Amino acid sequence: MKLNWKQTALIGLGMVFISLVWTPYNLFIPLFLQSGDPIFDALHKVSIPGFGLNAKFTGLVMTLDNVAAVLIVPLIGVWSDNTHTRLGRRLPFLLFSTPVVAVTFSLIPFTTLMIRPAFQGSISGNMGAFVLFIAAVGVMLVGMQFFRAPSRALLPDLTPSPLRSKANGIISFMGGTASVIASLWIAQSFDVQPWLPFVIVAVLLCVVTFALYFGLRRSVTETHDLPVEAEPKQPSIREMFANTFDLPKPHRSSLIKLLVAVFIFSIGYNAFETFYSSYAVAKLGVTAGQAARQFAIALIAFLVFAIPAGFIGERFGRRRSILAGLCIFTVPVLIVVLVPGLVINEIMLAAGGLAWALIEVNTLPMILDSAPDDSRSGFFAGLFYLTNQGAAIVSPIITGTIIDWMGRDYQALFIVTSTTFVIALIIMVFVRRGEARLTKTAPAK
Repeated sequence: MKLNWKQTALIGLGMVFISLVWTPYNLFIPLFLQSGDPIFDALHKVSIPGFGLNAKFTGLVMTLDNVAAVLIVPLIGVWSDNTHTRLGRRLPFLLFSTPVVAVTFSLIPFTTLMIRPAFQGSISGNMGAFVLFIAAVGVMLVGMQFFRAPSRALLPDLTPSPLRSKANGIISFMGGTASVIASLWIAQSFDVQPWLPFVIVAVLLCVVTFALYFGLRRSVTETHDLPVEAEPKQPSIREMFANTFDLPKPHRSSLIKLLVAVFIFSIGYNAFETFYSSYAVAKLGVTAGQAARQFAIALIAFLVFAIPAGFIGERFGRRRSILAGLCIFTVPVLIVVLVPGLVINEIMLAAGGLAWALIEVNTLPMILDSAPDDSRSGFFAGLFYLTNQGAAIVSPIITGTIIDWMGRDYQALFIVTSTTFVIALIIMVFVRRGEARLTKTAPAK
């Protein structure tokens, strides 16, 4: 059985889209929210227009997108499973969401230009700008939920089970490449004009979806041309939820443990991702663009190791690969907490990127192959995002609260990351299902 590399690369454009959005979003939105706060401004030298929130309330705002994801993503996954159009099941959602995301994402920084200098750091003095900022973020994030689950469901739609870790490695490699490009080049334009990286990304999103549509439209619409009787009967949304855990007890128990572990280590990684730019600006004294360049060390390490991580998961097992990744990530993070320093920080970023490749590349295939078959793949892809986004709801709030409690010490994010990874590692030891299923699917040509 051979992997269709061209088709997998086209599927990976969905992850490129997602990475292009989340990289500048996680780097710059916390800076817009916190700039203008006297404590935060005292820690860095660069002037950024902002609303003056503390770390806890910044974390609260950063969870709004995740609340929308928890409520919407599983339903979108089921909806796409039950959709039958001339464009297939997934493409209509991608084509609808792209212009919504592109337009609203590009508008976000322009709302901060409405902040009056005399009221820098004041929501009450810039209520109109703040309302428009939240509205643009909110609509963009709802649009992202219409893109995410259907785009990720293309993987099980077009890839046999035994090849999914390898395919997901390629997809993650492409997402990592997009993140590196966004961090090393696109994000640097923030130091020129804060709105520039957002506009560049918006244009690229349209190009990516255009390429994905024309590359996959024949593959994803083949089932539309089959006779009606050849179409498998899709269960209703109610049946999907009712039967999700209707699995043999060992499988159900393992799936629950897996989802709990994913939830916990996602809290740690989200803390790292959300507040690293604030840590770099406040503790290391760099600009926002330089913080993005630093974070690119982790992204490059992830990129280099994404495809090997898929092969490792295929060769040694997905669970073992995730366990190894959790161990590798935790050790340097603990060292940074105990012995902070620039060199140690860079080693931590490199090790963290490598380790996260082992974790992320093998997590989604484990969840997908916990299902009895592929008829509910869209829902199980949505279940993955439900768990991930659930963690992302609580993570910024917990981390922000701890940062404020420790006197606005952004090094607290490393404590959150290391603690959650150790707990997740212990739970993952008891996961027994989710490896590649045997399949009779014909090999890709």
